[in-house]
Amino acid sequence: MSHLSISCSYIGMRIPRTPLFLLGLLLAAPLSSINAQTLSVDNLTEGLTATIEITGCNAGDAVQVAYSLSGPGPISTSYGVVYLSPEVMLDIHPFTANFTGVASVTVPIPPNTGGVRVWFHALNITTSTLTNPLAEVIAFHNPPTIVSVAPDQADQGEQLSIVLSGSDFVAGTEVQLIGATQTIDAVNESVGHHTFMSADVDLSGAPAGLYTVL
Repeated sequence: MSHLSISCSYIGMRIPRTPLFLLGLLLAAPLSSINAQTLSVDNLTEGLTATIEITGCNAGDAVQVAYSLSGPGPISTSYGVVYLSPEVMLDIHPFTANFTGVASVTVPIPPNTGGVRVWFHALNITTSTLTNPLAEVIAFHNPPTIVSVAPDQADQGEQLSIVLSGSDFVAGTEVQLIGATQTIDAVNESVGHHTFMSADVDLSGAPAGLYTVL
């Protein structure tokens, strides 16, 4: 772990593994709400296979899952409010619930998408019923690891450029400084190599103390 401190009152940064990317999924047909039908996504990890499941269906019900990489909408439809932002992706073909009322499908997750945020929503086409929406983040198969941050001290109010050293950094990695009472989002993140990246941090109004880098 490494630290960044802010003098006078200083800010320190501890370093666990880093970060956040973005991605999303959902549907395009109307919905109502009869039975509670629950959407879940398991093993959403880059380079692996995720399982998307909807429970609470009737045997034989047809289900459509949609997703978005842009946000949680909302979009008004004849089925109800769909919590996806355009562009809504419908490349997961409809699938059918088994005799226990569970509909599931496996989906390959592309490599190098760790940290991507994905929004999901699903529709029971047979009953015109929407499920719960989901907001998920694709997990890293090999999570980025931060070994050090430089500089490791800064003054309150400073506009600071930092360099993170470690491993498995990929384009799209986002950096945050997590303090006891405040979270600071870095900007201008740039991955120069899978072993280092840079970012800019605005410390205006940042309380003194130790900050964890994520």
